[in-house]
Amino acid sequence: MNGTWELCPFGVAPGERLAVWELTRACPYRCAHCLVDGGEGNPYIENPADTARMLEDIGVREVVLSGGEPLLYPQAEEVIDLLVRAGSRVSICTTATLVDAQRAIRLRGKGLESAILSLDGATAAAHESIRHGPPSYAPMLTGCRALIAAGIPVDLTLTLGSHNAGEVDLVADLADRLGARSLAVVPLLPLGRASRDVDLTPGDAACRLAAEAAVRASGRLGMSIQRVRLPHPTDSGPPEAQCPASDLVTLTANGMVGTCPWLTAAGEGVCADDNVGLPSRYSQALAAARAIAAGRPPGLGCPLAAFQAGRGISGRDPLFDSGLPAGDES
Repeated sequence: MNGTWELCPFGVAPGERLAVWELTRACPYRCAHCLVDGGEGNPYIENPADTARMLEDIGVREVVLSGGEPLLYPQAEEVIDLLVRAGSRVSICTTATLVDAQRAIRLRGKGLESAILSLDGATAAAHESIRHGPPSYAPMLTGCRALIAAGIPVDLTLTLGSHNAGEVDLVADLADRLGARSLAVVPLLPLGRASRDVDLTPGDAACRLAAEAAVRASGRLGMSIQRVRLPHPTDSGPPEAQCPASDLVTLTANGMVGTCPWLTAAGEGVCADDNVGLPSRYSQALAAARAIAAGRPPGLGCPLAAFQAGRGISGRDPLFDSGLPAGDES
């Protein structure tokens, strides 16, 4: 993942198609910053083998499995095996609370390439303050250590909020002690459940302190620390050719096909026509995303930014407006 905003925060390499596959909406938690209302209802993918074949047919070579909690999907390990056998690199976005040593070894044996975990505080109190459900902090740490011990690299994500803006230094230290490969500090995106909890948004002063802490931590730790900036409608951005929406595929557990996962979470630029196959549905979704991007401000090629502009969402990003250098600080 590249920390600079000129490239999509999903880090899609030009010409390499990536899929974000939401296996299920089931989740033991109701996180306040969840983009998809995880844990509410339980739609799931019914025919994983057919879907895996269709992803191969449209040229997908990298897949991120997501949810909800994807490891609650009964065939999660089978899906990993199917995708790896088809030649894809597979990562999983998980709470890690369902991972023990044995499961981590099985996941590695299936060919899982990496895991993406949220670490939203240096203490249980901070991490669990936005997670409504059973205890999550200690099980997440146990799962993280199990994954790393099994040889699966772990990339951690800190979603910046009012509850953790003062803990970036401490979170970076913890990530380093755990042996994580990277830590990304990302702003809150107002989609899903996150759009209804405005109290999560930190103030400008807190964002500046968090940005300064990220720079300090990157200077003293040996891991990659990134500050990911979301594109905004007030920016003068890169040409449309740099937006990799045509290389992104999003599959949701309730049957929608889209391109940019954030657009899909917003219910925009998607196709839900069950009467046609995945390639046709993806083509329709891609056309819809391009139509959204066509309405962008001059010079801005990101369909998410155009979506925000059309709904009056502020383009300010105090984490980056702090004046500190952006991007990968490693």
